Amino acid sequence: MSTSIRFICNCKSVTKKEIINAIRKNNAQTLNDVRVITYATSGCGRCKNEVQGVIDIELAKSKSKGIQYRINFTE
Repeated sequence: MSTSIRFICNCKSVTKKEIINAIRKNNAQTLNDVRVITYATSGCGRCKNEVQGVIDIELAKSKSKGIQYRINFTE
């Protein structure tokens, strides 16, 4: 078993688990929400698409379970 950690955001050392926790525990719904909570995407920005992908997957899972975190009036 490997003990290496794979970072989604190398600049800020943010893992996929941290992004998922931001969504599940801190109710993050947007890229900006995740950025504020984890600092992911606030460096070079190359990880934006991958972070957005994690957000999309997690929100789709929540929606399929009938979970609504909050209403986003900015979109």
